[in-house]
Amino acid sequence: MELYERLKPQVIKLTRSQYAVPVLDVLFERPILSTGSFENRTGLPGKTMIVRILSKLKQAGILSITRVQVGRRPRILVFDELLNLCESIHSTFR
Repeated sequence: MELYERLKPQVIKLTRSQYAVPVLDVLFERPILSTGSFENRTGLPGKTMIVRILSKLKQAGILSITRVQVGRRPRILVFDELLNLCESIHSTFR
């Protein structure tokens, strides 16, 4: 929750979009994702706007690219900070 609350104002400021919080919610649901992860979700914009928002998050270092787009294979983005947090919690309980 601390990570979410810390990133929320940052994502809103970076994207200047009414969709900032719904996009952030998706990132917390799926920390490894492609633009297809946003398809058919109620309350989210079309692919062009999603690509623009994700690009801003990538430029800010919130997301990183783990696989570049090649042909029909989509680009895969990673929300590293959340994955690292989950991994550290998991290793604590081993």
